[in-house]
Amino acid sequence: MRIYADYREKSSGVPDLIRKLGAVVVFDNLSVGDYIVGDGIIIERKSASDYVKSIFDKRLFDQAARLKEASQEPIIIVEGNMEKVKKFMSNWNAVLGSLVSLLVDFNIRVIFSTSIEDTAYIIYKLAEKKGDAQKRQISLVEKPKISSLKQAQEFVVQ
Repeated sequence: MRIYADYREKSSGVPDLIRKLGAVVVFDNLSVGDYIVGDGIIIERKSASDYVKSIFDKRLFDQAARLKEASQEPIIIVEGNMEKVKKFMSNWNAVLGSLVSLLVDFNIRVIFSTSIEDTAYIIYKLAEKKGDAQKRQISLVEKPKISSLKQAQEFVVQ
């Protein structure tokens, strides 16, 4: 399994933890997001405090628009203790509103993580699940048990 990571994520410790879980991490200069897993999933990783700051300096929705444009399945992982952040917020409703906007307006999933270990595991599992989904073949036609040449011919014609 291969996961692409932005080169700026090297010092975060997350790529090393992903490697320990068994994935190959390839560093690149990603124009959007911090991680790419599978075909179409781009992940933006934000600390809890950076998430809140990005709401008020108006970076969040610009990043969300670029993420949505570049990805079929964009995901934002918010890492850290949101309860601590909430204690220092005078306008917590802005945070809640931003989460609703990301989901409804941008169709971006937000996953909360408490640590870099959790973040690494989430990214690894997303890559694993995406890989499993691509390996599965779904047939819309029920295949009957064929015991004769005539049955095989009828099945092909149907």
